[in-house]
Amino acid sequence: MSDKKISHPINIIELIFPIIFGNLINLTIRHLKFIRFIWVIVISVSAHAGQLPEADIKKCLDLIYSMKFDSARMAVDQYHEKVGDHPSWYLLQAYLLRWREMPLTDASAHCEDYMKILDSAIQSAEQVTKKSPDDLQALYFTMAARLMKAELHANSNSFARAVLEGKAALSIIKKGFDLYEQYPEFYISTALYNYYIEHYRDQSFVYSSLLWPFPDGDQQLGMKLLKSGYEKGIFTSVECLLYLSHINFKLESNPQKALEYSKQLFERYPSNLKFTEILIENYLACHQYKAASDLNSALLNSSNNYFLARGYLFKGMMLQEYYHNSTKALQYLDKAESLLDPKEHLMSVLYLEKARIYHLKDDIKAQMFGKKAKKIARYDYVHDSVDQIGVD
Repeated sequence: MSDKKISHPINIIELIFPIIFGNLINLTIRHLKFIRFIWVIVISVSAHAGQLPEADIKKCLDLIYSMKFDSARMAVDQYHEKVGDHPSWYLLQAYLLRWREMPLTDASAHCEDYMKILDSAIQSAEQVTKKSPDDLQALYFTMAARLMKAELHANSNSFARAVLEGKAALSIIKKGFDLYEQYPEFYISTALYNYYIEHYRDQSFVYSSLLWPFPDGDQQLGMKLLKSGYEKGIFTSVECLLYLSHINFKLESNPQKALEYSKQLFERYPSNLKFTEILIENYLACHQYKAASDLNSALLNSSNNYFLARGYLFKGMMLQEYYHNSTKALQYLDKAESLLDPKEHLMSVLYLEKARIYHLKDDIKAQMFGKKAKKIARYDYVHDSVDQIGVD
């Protein structure tokens, strides 16, 4: 197993209005580098009812989410035999690669293959839209493929390329505002626009000023549409659950409500280590340490350093917060720190935990780790937690 630090991908449920909109409102790339989010709305694969074999697509997606990649490969190949070089087949291939190689960046061995597959999906879908500009299925596949490309570019800090792909997808996202009742897979993009446009406007006067040309959103409507997407969307149901969990936990500071959704994710796909990670972090926020501990062995036993790092972090947090063993806790936190990306969200959680440990032992170190946590924190609850332990 390699000991190198893992480049952390923007979380699959992270969105980024500023990067997509930034190019449209003449923000420079230099400024964009200070904005760590990329708008990745719809990364799942969808098909219009009656036009493609839904049961086969669902089988492929279930196997991918279950991380049964050999079986998923066979299912995707069988799907190809039925539909040929349809854009949905290309996206299923890309989705399989994306989950199998997590985290996927431009430094990954399979990055070139991944991008070629997505380009083929776009070309295939655009051949349809040239003849039928309002073909909902083709519009959706084009949007999904471009956003998956934008996600990879952002994960690799190639923000200029991310902007270009995001801008190309934006026009389709806007069309989806009037299409979700006809085509339920557009519930998620419409929901997330409504929530996040207002979320970012509330963040600062600068964001509010930059986003003034764009239509108003409605956060309550956004959450309502996410629930509708979960209930009605066949192919975006899982993504809606992910966002419902993420928004309630990280943005609304309501981990108890988020737990309702993260539990459902895990119950549907108990072998998915990403969903396991999400549930463990949620349990820890709710101080349910026994439940978290029961699941964490799956991360600690992973051969993928991406998940192993999270297992070390969560083990350290449990040792400190539940067992009050700061010495062992620091050992696990140090292991996690050697593997986590220095700028990712969980690194801010790690620094917060170290600040808590040193709070009663070494005020200088407590201050240092508290400031580090705040510097890279993406979410207000981390800032608030640092303030609560008395770190300036």
